[in-house]
Amino acid sequence: MTQLYDEQWAKQYDEMARAGLPGYEAIHRITAAVFLSRLPNDARILVIGSGTGTELLTLGAENPTWQFVAVEPAEAMMAACKSRIDQAGMRDRVTFHAGFLESLTSDELFDGATSILVSQHLVDESKRIEFFHQISHRLKPKASLVTADLFGEVASEEFQILEPIWRQQGISSGMPEIAFDTIVEKFGKEISLVSELTIADYLQKAGFAVPHLIFRSLMYGVWLTQVA
Repeated sequence: MTQLYDEQWAKQYDEMARAGLPGYEAIHRITAAVFLSRLPNDARILVIGSGTGTELLTLGAENPTWQFVAVEPAEAMMAACKSRIDQAGMRDRVTFHAGFLESLTSDELFDGATSILVSQHLVDESKRIEFFHQISHRLKPKASLVTADLFGEVASEEFQILEPIWRQQGISSGMPEIAFDTIVEKFGKEISLVSELTIADYLQKAGFAVPHLIFRSLMYGVWLTQVA
């Protein structure tokens, strides 16, 4: 999967994310609000799938004493992220891990974690549950997780209503229609699209408490949970 995230993709990632996900920046602001209300000033936060750094920059601006470990397997995305972090003067607050979460060997337990638009790429149920377990056992007791992903059921009436709206708002925001055709073709193959109840079940099987939906934008949801 990481070979798809080349330098060209990294350059356009945030623009495409804003077009394809109405409320993309709001997700990061809400995540920051969650952590401001729940974490201490000396918190250590695990950011899984740090991408080009938008999430880190938002969180870092909200609390100048938080420290971060950024996990990102795509080389081009990591390079873009490091550049933006350097420009923001945050390099001394971010530890970068180039690789997947399971390769993070540190025994450190974190105060909070984020997984924004990451787990949806794990179509296999057991792998997705294991991914969430990899997060839970790296967190302190009762520590918070904010996770965001696509969700829904293709055969449902709700999907039939929301999909053309999601598609049209993205096209109106500058995304080519073929991009949406490609995404929809990947549902169930390269992109997991399951119900909210199923996502809750995955999280609970991985050691988290019942998650709460704290934000929704069409077919995207943001959940808050904590280590059970």
